[in-house]
Amino acid sequence: MSKLNIPDLAKQRIFEDPQYETFECAAGSRQLEKFLQTGTLKKGFAVLSNLSLYCKGKCYIRRGKGPRQKQIVDYRVDISDISRVTSVKTKKIWLFILALLFGLLAPVLVLLNHFTGFGEGTVFNPLLDAGICALLAVLFALEYSLQKTKLLQFAYSGGTIALDTKDFSAKEEELLVKRFGVLQRGIQETADRSV
Repeated sequence: MSKLNIPDLAKQRIFEDPQYETFECAAGSRQLEKFLQTGTLKKGFAVLSNLSLYCKGKCYIRRGKGPRQKQIVDYRVDISDISRVTSVKTKKIWLFILALLFGLLAPVLVLLNHFTGFGEGTVFNPLLDAGICALLAVLFALEYSLQKTKLLQFAYSGGTIALDTKDFSAKEEELLVKRFGVLQRGIQETADRSV
């Protein structure tokens, strides 16, 4: 298969106004290529034009002050509406909750056995089960400390949209942030001159 002309295809298939928009850069080029070849949206990617940021695929959306939700989206935000671009690290809180629950359950089982004789003479062995709970608590806590998701987050007036950067090259992410800054400064300077 021949090499895809990403800028031209992105202009035709992604841009809302291809007559006035120019391709600046993209983050998640493998996902973008897959989308341009098959039309399917799975993993997230971002395409920056001189006027808008297009985020497609699995993204983390937060509307207002609500919780962040992972959704497959087809989002377009004007560059002038974006107030901030940041790199955010998130952790899976459910791993912390499981570590905490198993960590609390282990001493409860030991104390119940010690003070009430709970589980003696049955198949249930509270001391062994307490050890298993402690081990699970340590494993979940370790997994929680190692599991980090790095997101590239764009804040705008209606909330935020963020993309998981694990499938982006550092160069793509850096270029997107840099080009976005240049475009936003250009828009600001134009607005200042017109006042």
